[in-house]
Amino acid sequence: MAKSKTRKTTKKPRERRIALDTLGIAANGAAKLSPAIIEELQRQLLVSVSQLGVMGDSARAWNDIRLACILARRLERKGVVRGLSIAISDATDALDDIYKRNMASGVWRTNQISGADRERLTELARVHIFQLSQLGKSEFEGAFLQSNAEAMAMPRAVESETAKHRPDLPEFHEPVRLAA
Repeated sequence: MAKSKTRKTTKKPRERRIALDTLGIAANGAAKLSPAIIEELQRQLLVSVSQLGVMGDSARAWNDIRLACILARRLERKGVVRGLSIAISDATDALDDIYKRNMASGVWRTNQISGADRERLTELARVHIFQLSQLGKSEFEGAFLQSNAEAMAMPRAVESETAKHRPDLPEFHEPVRLAA
């Protein structure tokens, strides 16, 4: 007598299907940043360059430009826009020079920036805005989040007056070299 093979069939719960507009999501991520956003980023970066020699604003401006340098370098490495590394490196050197002058006493003291440093940082603003104009939204968001995480891991320059009012922002006394 042959055994009959009986299988118990258990029904899997039915998977819910979520209708995603994958093409719409991809198109939105690939869309370029709007001209209004790019113009505002450019305006803010140029304002930061102009405030580097202003008492009370220079440390914040230095930190903003440092973040732009980190983002520009990350975008250069990603390869979306290539060939701008010299301008980015020059701006990094200018930020290092400004930092050394402002921290010479051991506490951030605002000094006037040289014309050469201002030129190098203005050139950074120009090439960085060009980079941003070539990016899709998702590329920008990914690079920005990575750059922000990198910047947060590095020490920041803080005006001594600001530190008195915001004890959560640390002062530091060592030069910061932005990683290449």
